[in-house]
Amino acid sequence: MLCLSHTNKNPTASGKLKYAGTADLVQDLDAGYVITPLPGDAGETVTQFVSEKNRGGGAESVAYSYANDRAISYEERLASVRLVDPEQLGQFQKQSVKRSDEELINAIRASILAGIVKKMALSKAAAAKAGSSQREAIRVLERYTGSEPEQHHWTYAVREQGAKIFELLAPAV
Repeated sequence: MLCLSHTNKNPTASGKLKYAGTADLVQDLDAGYVITPLPGDAGETVTQFVSEKNRGGGAESVAYSYANDRAISYEERLASVRLVDPEQLGQFQKQSVKRSDEELINAIRASILAGIVKKMALSKAAAAKAGSSQREAIRVLERYTGSEPEQHHWTYAVREQGAKIFELLAPAV
């Protein structure tokens, strides 16, 4: 039997979707998976299945991709389903996290450009602009802090009284 439910509209702090259906539905099952869409290459959809409950020895996590062209038939779409290599899955997950962080990244960038550069003031201003919590803004601020433009957006220097002063990195070429 296959039972479907829904997730909470707000992901957890780590960006994962969380089951939000009737509690006893999961209790009545031997296995439960949360299905999360991930950004794939153009023309394909990637979905990750993460085990929330597992009594039977199934996989903890697995991902599949399939063609998402609206012009193909159901049979063609079904035939296009393929298992995603676990090493390739990490790249899809990074893209997904970055996509979910994009609004806060833009708010942090705008705040730095507006001259709000101290960590706590910056996180507070960015959270207000993005409509999220200050805690989430700090998490995104820290995740994208560093010196590698390929993966970071800003860096900081410690100044008077230990204040962390942020500045944007030049874009990667």
